[in-house]
This record gives sequence, C-alpha cells and structure tokens, in this order.
Amino acid sequence: LKLPVLTRQQLACPAPLQTSTPRSEMAGCTFKCLDMDLVNEYCGTCSEYMKYVFRPFSDVKPSQLLKCSQSSWDQAFKEWTILELYFGVLVALFVMALYLIEGDFDSVAVAVAMEYGVVAIFQAYLAAHLAWFGGARKHGCCCCIFCCFEGYFVLLLWT
Repeated sequence: LKLPVLTRQQLACPAPLQTSTPRSEMAGCTFKCLDMDLVNEYCGTCSEYMKYVFRPFSDVKPSQLLKCSQSSWDQAFKEWTILELYFGVLVALFVMALYLIEGDFDSVAVAVAMEYGVVAIFQAYLAAHLAWFGGARKHGCCCCIFCCFEGYFVLLLWT
C-alpha cells in the first residue's frame, strides 16, 4: 500500500470549502423564539417524514451509509434518522416485554408497559423527526421546545 506524499504547501493550505453559501453566512447563527412559521413548517413535514419511514433505504443503500463519501449527505442523514427511529421502537418494545414479564402479566404491568411503550415510541419519533428536520431539511436548526438555533455549526450537534 503506497500512500500519497503531501507537500508543505498542501498541508498548510488545504483546499477551500466548496459550497454555494458564503462563509459569512455559514459562521452566523440565528436564535428564534416562538416562531410560528417554523412550527408550522415542522408540523407540515410530518407526513413527508412518515413516507420516508415506511420506505427505508429508498435513496441510500445500507452498505453505502457506512462509507465516508456520499452523493447526497442530506439523503444519508435522512436514512440515519430513520434507523434511529427504528432502533428506538425496538428498544421500546423490548422494555415493554420486560415490564410484562417482570409483572407476571397482571393488569398493572400491562398498564405500565402500554404507557411506557406509547411514550417511548412517541419520543423516538420526535427525536428522529427533529433531527431530520433540523439537519437535512433546514441544514442546521436545533429546536428546543419553542426556541430554535439556526446555523451551519448546529449540524455538529446532530453528529
């Protein structure tokens, strides 16, 4: 295996960032609080995201997700959020089964398991959808209750 030799100039001056967005805009950050347009935009994407959830790996195959080069990072991030949702649902179902087994399937155990399952699946969906909306849809938006930080640096939070 022969590795390429880099010159001092290549090490000191890496290739410039290739983007259509000016660097001044990339460095900026906006804070929005109680922005109903953003809330409406987020709520409007629920049906779009659910279509993706029911068709996983439609844009990026699982073997391609593990590679460091992607033809579309937005599509790859979308697939990762879908995997996050599926993993959250599987964990919720596993914990529900543990609650039922530990409680000998009595009525209290069934009620606790059902409550936990509904809440955990909702939380998994909310986390995955928020990650997709903030990362792939808005290209850097961290939503926290009714507030939102927007900026490219916010993408580091989702990784």
